[in-house]
Amino acid sequence: MAESPVPVEINLTSNEFILGVKDSEHPVALYHKAGVPVILCTDDPGILRTSLTEQYILAVLRYGFSYEEIKSFVLNSITYAFLVDDDKTELIKKVNDLLAEFERKISIHHLEPDVSGSEN
Repeated sequence: MAESPVPVEINLTSNEFILGVKDSEHPVALYHKAGVPVILCTDDPGILRTSLTEQYILAVLRYGFSYEEIKSFVLNSITYAFLVDDDKTELIKKVNDLLAEFERKISIHHLEPDVSGSEN
């Protein structure tokens, strides 16, 4: 799978509740380590009461994926979408710009010392 440009779509919540596969039994980390493009998605969000945001949170909290890995999953969802190349390029640029702005804001916030004297 890693040798062909075909991604694997992973539905973490669906896999857990419908297939009973989670934690170390789930192949998501194996796919990723093998170089298979991973895309996180939802399956039956109305039935399983989940969202794409929750899938990304689950990927971080349960499976230990880093911020950089999550970014790659997000960009994979555009790279492997059934879109014309111009639309993919535009969306990837937009997402990268938004991520850069987010990272800038986070880095400024974390670099500024708390001189207010409060213990928040």
